[in-house]
Amino acid sequence: MKFDRAVIVGAGFSGLIAARILSDHFQSVIVIDKDECVGLSRPRSGVPQGAHLHVLLKQGQNILRTLFPAEKLFDQGNCPIIDWAADTKWESMTGAFPRYNSDMKTYSFSRPFLEAGIHSLLAKRPNVSFIRSRVEGMIVESNIATHICGQDLGFTWGADLFVLAGGQNFPVNRFTDLIVDEPKFHIPIKIAYRSVVFETSSLRFDGFKQYYYQMTPPHDPIGAVICPIEGGRSIATIVEYGEPTALKVDLDGFMNIARKVPGGRFAHIIKDGRAFSDVSVFYKPSMYMRRPDQITGFPQNVFCIGDVFCSLNPVFGQGMTSVLIQGELLAEMLKTESMSSNIFHAVSASRLHMPFLLSKLGSDISASFSKRYLKTYLLRCQQSQKLHRKFLGALHLERPLSSLFDIPALVSALLCKMPVTKLEKK
Repeated sequence: MKFDRAVIVGAGFSGLIAARILSDHFQSVIVIDKDECVGLSRPRSGVPQGAHLHVLLKQGQNILRTLFPAEKLFDQGNCPIIDWAADTKWESMTGAFPRYNSDMKTYSFSRPFLEAGIHSLLAKRPNVSFIRSRVEGMIVESNIATHICGQDLGFTWGADLFVLAGGQNFPVNRFTDLIVDEPKFHIPIKIAYRSVVFETSSLRFDGFKQYYYQMTPPHDPIGAVICPIEGGRSIATIVEYGEPTALKVDLDGFMNIARKVPGGRFAHIIKDGRAFSDVSVFYKPSMYMRRPDQITGFPQNVFCIGDVFCSLNPVFGQGMTSVLIQGELLAEMLKTESMSSNIFHAVSASRLHMPFLLSKLGSDISASFSKRYLKTYLLRCQQSQKLHRKFLGALHLERPLSSLFDIPALVSALLCKMPVTKLEKK
Protein backbone atom coordinates (compact mmCIF):
# COMPACT_ATOMS: atom_id res chain seq x y z
CA MET A 1 0.00 0.00 0.00
CA LYS A 2 1.17 3.52 -0.80
CA PHE A 3 0.02 6.60 1.08
CA ASP A 4 -0.89 9.73 -0.88
CA ARG A 5 1.44 12.60 0.00
CA ALA A 6 4.27 13.43 2.43
CA VAL A 7 5.75 16.88 2.98
CA ILE A 8 9.26 17.44 4.33
CA VAL A 9 10.47 20.80 5.65
CA GLY A 10 14.22 21.09 5.07
CA ALA A 11 16.39 19.80 2.22
CA GLY A 12 19.59 19.20 4.16
CA PHE A 13 20.94 15.74 4.94
CA SER A 14 18.04 14.91 7.28
CA GLY A 15 15.40 15.99 4.80
CA LEU A 16 17.08 14.13 1.95
CA ILE A 17 17.24 10.88 3.92
CA ALA A 18 13.60 11.29 4.92
CA ALA A 19 12.69 11.86 1.25
CA ARG A 20 14.49 8.69 0.21
CA ILE A 21 12.63 6.64 2.85
CA LEU A 22 9.23 8.17 2.15
CA SER A 23 9.57 7.82 -1.64
CA ASP A 24 9.07 4.07 -1.21
CA HIS A 25 5.76 4.54 0.60
CA PHE A 26 4.08 7.67 -0.81
CA GLN A 27 2.70 8.57 -4.21
CA SER A 28 4.17 12.06 -3.84
CA VAL A 29 6.98 13.43 -1.65
CA ILE A 30 7.45 17.21 -1.51
CA VAL A 31 10.63 18.68 -0.01
CA ILE A 32 10.44 22.39 0.88
CA ASP A 33 13.48 24.59 1.63
CA LYS A 34 14.01 28.34 1.53
CA ASP A 35 17.63 28.04 0.30
CA GLU A 36 18.18 28.61 -3.44
CA CYS A 37 21.44 26.62 -3.30
CA VAL A 38 19.87 23.27 -2.40
CA GLY A 39 21.50 20.50 -4.43
CA LEU A 40 24.74 22.37 -5.14
CA SER A 41 28.06 20.95 -3.98
CA ARG A 42 29.06 23.92 -1.83
CA PRO A 43 28.37 25.11 1.74
CA ARG A 44 24.96 26.75 2.20
CA SER A 45 23.91 29.58 4.50
CA GLY A 46 21.12 27.39 5.85
CA VAL A 47 23.70 24.85 7.05
CA PRO A 48 26.15 26.96 9.11
CA GLN A 49 28.29 23.93 9.98
CA GLY A 50 28.36 22.66 6.37
CA ALA A 51 31.86 23.94 5.57
CA HIS A 52 33.37 22.02 8.48
CA LEU A 53 34.42 18.43 8.83
CA HIS A 54 31.60 15.87 8.84
CA VAL A 55 32.07 12.17 9.50
CA LEU A 56 29.67 9.42 8.56
CA LEU A 57 30.44 6.60 10.99
CA LYS A 58 30.61 3.01 9.83
CA GLN A 59 27.12 2.13 11.01
CA GLY A 60 25.82 5.17 9.16
CA GLN A 61 27.60 4.17 5.96
CA ASN A 62 26.18 0.66 6.28
CA ILE A 63 22.64 2.08 6.49
CA LEU A 64 23.29 4.58 3.68
CA ARG A 65 24.49 1.74 1.46
CA THR A 66 21.07 0.08 1.76
CA LEU A 67 19.48 3.29 0.42
CA PHE A 68 21.95 4.23 -2.31
CA PRO A 69 24.63 2.19 -4.12
CA ALA A 70 28.02 3.25 -2.78
CA GLU A 71 29.52 3.56 -6.26
CA LYS A 72 26.96 6.23 -7.17
CA LEU A 73 27.74 8.36 -4.14
CA PHE A 74 31.41 7.91 -3.33
CA ASP A 75 33.38 6.25 -6.11
CA GLN A 76 32.51 8.84 -8.75
CA GLY A 77 33.94 11.55 -6.53
CA ASN A 78 37.15 9.63 -5.85
CA CYS A 79 36.43 9.79 -2.12
CA PRO A 80 39.32 8.41 -0.04
CA ILE A 81 38.82 5.37 2.19
CA ILE A 82 40.21 5.72 5.72
CA ASP A 83 41.24 2.90 8.04
CA TRP A 84 40.57 4.44 11.45
CA ALA A 85 43.47 2.52 12.98
CA ALA A 86 46.10 2.16 10.24
CA ASP A 87 45.57 5.51 8.47
CA THR A 88 44.86 7.69 11.50
CA LYS A 89 47.38 9.37 13.77
CA TRP A 90 45.24 9.91 16.88
CA GLU A 91 46.85 11.68 19.83
CA SER A 92 45.82 13.18 23.14
CA MET A 93 47.59 14.72 26.14
CA THR A 94 48.40 11.20 27.37
CA GLY A 95 49.91 9.82 24.15
CA ALA A 96 48.75 8.14 20.94
CA PHE A 97 46.44 5.28 20.00
CA PRO A 98 48.00 2.25 18.28
CA ARG A 99 48.07 1.99 14.49
CA TYR A 100 47.36 -1.34 12.79
CA ASN A 101 45.30 -2.73 9.92
CA SER A 102 41.65 -2.92 10.95
CA ASP A 103 38.21 -3.51 9.45
CA MET A 104 37.04 -0.08 10.62
CA LYS A 105 37.16 1.58 7.20
CA THR A 106 34.91 4.38 5.95
CA TYR A 107 34.66 6.73 2.99
CA SER A 108 35.69 10.32 3.67
CA PHE A 109 34.01 13.31 2.02
CA SER A 110 32.59 16.79 2.61
CA ARG A 111 28.99 17.29 3.62
CA PRO A 112 28.13 19.45 0.56
CA PHE A 113 29.46 16.69 -1.71
CA LEU A 114 27.31 14.05 -0.02
CA GLU A 115 24.16 16.19 -0.01
CA ALA A 116 24.61 17.14 -3.69
CA GLY A 117 25.04 13.47 -4.63
CA ILE A 118 21.93 12.36 -2.73
CA HIS A 119 19.92 15.28 -4.12
CA SER A 120 20.91 14.33 -7.66
CA LEU A 121 19.74 10.74 -7.18
CA LEU A 122 16.47 11.80 -5.55
CA ALA A 123 15.72 14.35 -8.26
CA LYS A 124 15.53 11.45 -10.73
CA ARG A 125 12.68 9.87 -8.77
CA PRO A 126 9.38 10.85 -10.41
CA ASN A 127 7.50 11.05 -7.10
CA VAL A 128 10.00 13.41 -5.37
CA SER A 129 9.68 17.18 -5.87
CA PHE A 130 11.78 20.04 -4.48
CA ILE A 131 10.14 23.42 -3.85
CA ARG A 132 11.83 26.63 -2.78
CA SER A 133 9.78 28.50 -0.17
CA ARG A 134 9.75 29.55 3.46
CA VAL A 135 7.33 27.54 5.58
CA GLU A 136 5.38 29.64 8.06
CA GLY A 137 3.09 27.33 9.98
CA MET A 138 0.96 24.23 10.22
CA ILE A 139 -2.77 23.60 10.48
CA VAL A 140 -3.68 20.98 13.11
CA GLU A 141 -7.14 19.52 13.68
CA SER A 142 -7.96 16.93 16.34
CA ASN A 143 -4.31 16.07 16.99
CA ILE A 144 -3.62 15.56 13.25
CA ALA A 145 -1.71 17.97 11.02
CA THR A 146 -3.63 18.58 7.80
CA HIS A 147 -1.77 21.34 5.95
CA ILE A 148 1.51 23.20 5.98
CA CYS A 149 1.54 26.88 5.08
CA GLY A 150 4.15 28.72 3.06
CA GLN A 151 5.05 32.38 2.79
CA ASP A 152 5.28 32.58 -0.99
CA LEU A 153 1.96 33.15 -2.75
CA GLY A 154 0.15 32.06 0.39
CA PHE A 155 0.32 28.38 -0.61
CA THR A 156 -0.75 25.47 1.58
CA TRP A 157 0.02 21.80 1.10
CA GLY A 158 -2.12 19.05 2.50
CA ALA A 159 -0.49 15.72 3.32
CA ASP A 160 -0.84 12.46 5.22
CA LEU A 161 2.56 12.81 6.92
CA PHE A 162 4.87 15.72 7.70
CA VAL A 163 8.57 15.62 8.54
CA LEU A 164 10.35 18.51 10.27
CA ALA A 165 14.00 18.36 9.18
CA GLY A 166 15.02 22.01 9.27
CA GLY A 167 18.16 21.67 11.40
CA GLN A 168 19.19 22.89 14.84
CA ASN A 169 17.84 26.42 14.43
CA PHE A 170 14.44 25.30 13.17
CA PRO A 171 11.69 27.14 15.14
CA VAL A 172 9.58 24.16 16.21
CA ASN A 173 7.51 26.29 18.57
CA ARG A 174 6.33 28.46 15.68
CA PHE A 175 4.38 25.68 14.01
CA THR A 176 1.56 25.02 16.43
CA ASP A 177 0.28 26.43 19.70
CA LEU A 178 0.49 22.93 21.17
CA ILE A 179 4.30 23.05 21.22
CA VAL A 180 5.12 25.66 23.85
CA ASP A 181 7.15 24.41 26.81
CA GLU A 182 8.59 21.39 25.09
CA PRO A 183 10.53 19.05 27.39
CA LYS A 184 14.08 18.31 26.24
CA PHE A 185 17.46 17.36 27.59
CA HIS A 186 19.79 20.35 27.24
CA ILE A 187 23.52 20.27 27.94
CA PRO A 188 25.88 23.25 27.46
CA ILE A 189 28.99 22.37 25.43
CA LYS A 190 30.32 25.73 24.09
CA ILE A 191 32.27 24.40 21.11
CA ALA A 192 33.91 26.68 18.53
CA TYR A 193 34.95 25.33 15.11
CA ARG A 194 37.41 26.96 12.70
CA SER A 195 38.11 25.17 9.42
CA VAL A 196 40.23 25.60 6.30
CA VAL A 197 40.31 23.43 3.17
CA PHE A 198 43.83 22.58 1.97
CA GLU A 199 45.32 20.78 -1.01
CA THR A 200 46.17 17.36 0.42
CA SER A 201 49.46 17.01 -1.48
CA SER A 202 50.76 20.19 0.17
CA LEU A 203 50.31 18.83 3.71
CA ARG A 204 53.05 17.13 5.70
CA PHE A 205 51.47 13.77 6.43
CA ASP A 206 54.05 11.18 7.43
CA GLY A 207 52.72 7.70 6.69
CA PHE A 208 49.13 8.48 7.67
CA LYS A 209 46.09 10.05 5.97
CA GLN A 210 44.11 11.48 8.88
CA TYR A 211 45.19 13.31 12.04
CA TYR A 212 43.26 13.89 15.24
CA TYR A 213 44.33 15.60 18.45
CA GLN A 214 41.71 14.78 21.05
CA MET A 215 41.13 17.56 23.55
CA THR A 216 40.33 16.79 27.19
CA PRO A 217 38.44 19.77 28.65
CA PRO A 218 38.81 21.69 30.85
CA HIS A 219 42.55 21.00 31.29
CA ASP A 220 43.20 20.58 27.56
CA PRO A 221 40.53 22.77 25.87
CA ILE A 222 41.81 22.78 22.27
CA GLY A 223 41.73 19.97 19.72
CA ALA A 224 42.25 19.56 16.00
CA VAL A 225 41.59 17.21 13.11
CA ILE A 226 42.71 16.95 9.50
CA CYS A 227 40.66 14.69 7.26
CA PRO A 228 40.94 14.06 3.50
CA ILE A 229 37.88 14.57 1.32
CA GLU A 230 37.01 14.29 -2.35
CA GLY A 231 38.98 16.08 -5.06
CA GLY A 232 42.44 15.79 -3.51
CA ARG A 233 41.54 18.14 -0.67
CA SER A 234 41.60 17.94 3.13
CA ILE A 235 39.66 19.81 5.79
CA ALA A 236 41.71 21.05 8.75
CA THR A 237 39.59 21.98 11.76
CA ILE A 238 40.53 23.50 15.12
CA VAL A 239 38.06 22.92 17.93
CA GLU A 240 38.04 25.00 21.12
CA TYR A 241 36.04 24.42 24.27
CA GLY A 242 34.63 27.53 25.94
CA GLU A 243 33.72 30.95 24.60
CA PRO A 244 36.51 32.29 22.37
CA THR A 245 37.27 36.00 22.58
CA ALA A 246 37.43 36.33 18.79
CA LEU A 247 35.63 33.68 16.76
CA LYS A 248 36.37 35.04 13.28
CA VAL A 249 40.01 34.97 12.17
CA ASP A 250 41.93 35.15 8.91
CA LEU A 251 44.33 32.48 7.66
CA ASP A 252 47.25 33.92 9.66
CA GLY A 253 45.07 33.89 12.77
CA PHE A 254 44.15 30.28 12.04
CA MET A 255 47.83 29.33 11.82
CA ASN A 256 48.53 31.14 15.11
CA ILE A 257 45.81 29.12 16.85
CA ALA A 258 47.11 25.95 15.17
CA ARG A 259 50.43 26.43 16.97
CA LYS A 260 48.55 26.22 20.29
CA VAL A 261 47.40 22.67 19.61
CA PRO A 262 49.51 20.50 21.99
CA GLY A 263 52.30 18.39 20.59
CA GLY A 264 52.92 20.61 17.59
CA ARG A 265 52.03 17.95 15.01
CA PHE A 266 48.88 19.70 13.73
CA ALA A 267 50.76 22.94 13.02
CA HIS A 268 53.60 20.96 11.45
CA ILE A 269 51.25 19.18 9.02
CA ILE A 270 49.60 22.36 7.70
CA LYS A 271 52.66 24.63 7.95
CA ASP A 272 53.21 24.91 4.18
CA GLY A 273 49.71 23.91 3.14
CA ARG A 274 48.05 25.56 0.13
CA ALA A 275 44.66 26.79 1.26
CA PHE A 276 41.62 26.47 -1.03
CA SER A 277 39.29 28.42 1.26
CA ASP A 278 39.02 31.19 3.80
CA VAL A 279 38.54 30.32 7.47
CA SER A 280 35.00 29.08 8.17
CA VAL A 281 33.70 29.50 11.71
CA PHE A 282 30.91 27.85 13.66
CA TYR A 283 29.89 28.07 17.31
CA LYS A 284 27.61 25.58 19.03
CA PRO A 285 26.56 26.50 22.59
CA SER A 286 24.66 23.33 23.51
CA MET A 287 23.52 19.83 22.60
CA TYR A 288 20.01 18.59 23.24
CA MET A 289 17.33 15.99 22.65
CA ARG A 290 13.72 17.01 22.20
CA ARG A 291 10.96 14.65 23.34
CA PRO A 292 7.81 15.42 21.30
CA ASP A 293 6.34 12.12 22.51
CA GLN A 294 6.11 13.67 25.99
CA ILE A 295 4.11 16.67 24.76
CA THR A 296 0.36 16.30 25.18
CA GLY A 297 -1.40 16.91 21.88
CA PHE A 298 1.66 16.72 19.63
CA PRO A 299 0.34 15.91 16.10
CA GLN A 300 0.47 12.18 15.50
CA ASN A 301 1.56 12.52 11.89
CA VAL A 302 4.42 15.02 12.43
CA PHE A 303 7.89 13.50 12.69
CA CYS A 304 11.02 15.33 13.92
CA ILE A 305 14.29 14.06 12.47
CA GLY A 306 17.95 15.05 12.69
CA ASP A 307 18.91 18.16 14.65
CA VAL A 308 15.26 19.11 15.07
CA PHE A 309 15.02 16.04 17.32
CA CYS A 310 18.55 15.46 18.60
CA SER A 311 21.58 17.74 18.19
CA LEU A 312 24.86 16.31 19.45
CA ASN A 313 28.35 17.64 20.09
CA PRO A 314 29.81 17.73 16.54
CA VAL A 315 33.27 16.77 17.81
CA PHE A 316 32.26 13.09 17.81
CA GLY A 317 30.85 12.98 14.27
CA GLN A 318 27.64 11.17 15.23
CA GLY A 319 25.07 13.55 13.75
CA MET A 320 24.61 12.13 10.26
CA THR A 321 24.66 8.55 11.52
CA SER A 322 21.95 9.45 14.05
CA VAL A 323 19.82 10.74 11.16
CA LEU A 324 20.21 7.43 9.35
CA ILE A 325 19.28 5.51 12.50
CA GLN A 326 16.06 7.54 12.62
CA GLY A 327 15.55 6.97 8.90
CA GLU A 328 15.90 3.23 9.39
CA LEU A 329 13.27 3.37 12.14
CA LEU A 330 10.91 5.40 9.93
CA ALA A 331 11.25 2.79 7.18
CA GLU A 332 10.47 -0.02 9.64
CA MET A 333 7.31 1.73 10.82
CA LEU A 334 6.05 2.53 7.34
CA LYS A 335 6.42 -1.08 6.28
CA THR A 336 3.83 -1.90 8.95
CA GLU A 337 1.74 1.09 7.77
CA SER A 338 2.26 2.81 11.12
CA MET A 339 2.36 6.61 11.27
CA SER A 340 2.45 7.23 15.02
CA SER A 341 4.85 10.05 15.82
CA ASN A 342 4.66 9.22 19.54
CA ILE A 343 6.09 5.77 18.89
CA PHE A 344 8.65 7.12 16.43
CA HIS A 345 9.99 9.75 18.84
CA ALA A 346 10.02 7.40 21.85
CA VAL A 347 11.91 4.68 19.96
CA SER A 348 14.23 7.29 18.40
CA ALA A 349 15.17 8.46 21.89
CA SER A 350 15.95 4.87 22.84
CA ARG A 351 18.06 4.15 19.76
CA LEU A 352 19.94 7.44 20.06
CA HIS A 353 20.61 7.00 23.77
CA MET A 354 24.10 5.62 23.13
CA PRO A 355 25.36 8.41 20.82
CA PHE A 356 23.76 10.99 23.11
CA LEU A 357 25.50 9.49 26.14
CA LEU A 358 28.87 9.29 24.36
CA SER A 359 28.51 12.90 23.28
CA LYS A 360 27.53 13.94 26.80
CA LEU A 361 30.47 12.12 28.40
CA GLY A 362 32.90 13.65 25.92
CA SER A 363 31.56 17.12 26.67
CA ASP A 364 31.47 16.77 30.46
CA ILE A 365 34.10 18.81 32.32
CA SER A 366 33.21 17.49 35.77
CA ALA A 367 35.21 14.80 37.56
CA SER A 368 32.35 12.31 37.47
CA PHE A 369 32.92 8.57 37.75
CA SER A 370 31.83 8.03 34.13
CA LYS A 371 34.28 10.69 32.96
CA ARG A 372 37.13 9.16 34.98
CA TYR A 373 36.30 5.71 33.65
CA LEU A 374 36.28 6.87 30.03
CA LYS A 375 39.60 8.70 30.43
CA THR A 376 41.18 5.64 32.02
CA TYR A 377 39.79 3.32 29.34
CA LEU A 378 41.13 5.55 26.56
CA LEU A 379 44.53 5.60 28.25
CA ARG A 380 44.55 1.80 28.32
CA CYS A 381 43.57 1.77 24.63
CA GLN A 382 46.93 3.35 23.87
CA GLN A 383 48.65 0.14 25.01
CA SER A 384 46.11 -2.39 23.71
CA GLN A 385 44.89 -3.06 20.15
CA LYS A 386 42.12 -5.24 21.58
CA LEU A 387 40.69 -2.44 23.72
CA HIS A 388 41.22 0.05 20.92
CA ARG A 389 39.20 -2.12 18.50
CA LYS A 390 36.34 -2.18 21.01
CA PHE A 391 36.53 1.59 21.39
CA LEU A 392 36.40 2.12 17.62
CA GLY A 393 33.44 -0.26 17.41
CA ALA A 394 31.54 1.73 20.04
CA LEU A 395 32.57 5.06 18.51
CA HIS A 396 31.17 3.95 15.15
CA LEU A 397 28.01 2.72 16.91
CA GLU A 398 28.60 -0.90 15.89
CA ARG A 399 29.20 -2.13 19.45
CA PRO A 400 27.16 -1.45 22.61
CA LEU A 401 28.60 0.65 25.44
CA SER A 402 28.78 -2.53 27.55
CA SER A 403 31.59 -3.73 25.26
CA LEU A 404 33.81 -1.07 26.87
CA PHE A 405 33.68 -2.73 30.28
CA ASP A 406 37.21 -3.21 31.58
CA ILE A 407 38.06 -4.21 35.15
CA PRO A 408 41.42 -2.35 35.40
CA ALA A 409 39.77 0.84 34.10
CA LEU A 410 36.95 0.34 36.60
CA VAL A 411 39.39 -0.04 39.51
CA SER A 412 41.38 3.03 38.47
CA ALA A 413 38.22 5.11 38.13
CA LEU A 414 37.01 3.98 41.56
CA LEU A 415 40.37 4.82 43.12
CA CYS A 416 40.54 8.11 41.19
CA LYS A 417 43.96 7.16 39.81
CA MET A 418 44.65 8.80 36.49
CA PRO A 419 48.22 8.11 35.27
CA VAL A 420 49.20 10.74 32.73
CA THR A 421 52.06 10.77 30.24
CA LYS A 422 53.13 13.73 28.14
CA LEU A 423 52.68 13.82 24.39
CA GLU A 424 55.99 14.03 22.63
CA LYS A 425 56.34 17.35 20.82
CA LYS A 426 56.70 17.08 17.08
